[in-house]
Amino acid sequence: TTAHDNKDTEETTILIFHQVLWFGSELETSLMRPQQIRSYGHSFCDHPFGPNIAIGFHYNEPESFIHFDVVDSMVGMRTRMPSKQEYETQRHIIMTSDEQ
Repeated sequence: TTAHDNKDTEETTILIFHQVLWFGSELETSLMRPQQIRSYGHSFCDHPFGPNIAIGFHYNEPESFIHFDVVDSMVGMRTRMPSKQEYETQRHIIMTSDEQ
């Protein structure tokens, strides 16, 4: 579970990832497998050099979109640990299946 602060909407969203590796505070970044996210049904684009393609993913409704940051050839988004209150009150999005 991680929190994402959407710069466009100023909304904090709780993203829930199943079947992933967790390194606690040992890594500064989280590792997400695009194939897992796509197979769960999210439209996910992580190709920074594609023409006219928004880098990020759609969730739930087509108009709901989270943009990725692109630095050189690295694609990602800023996330953080949610507070207990955020976890209890903000919208949750299931990103990957909990089945193996």
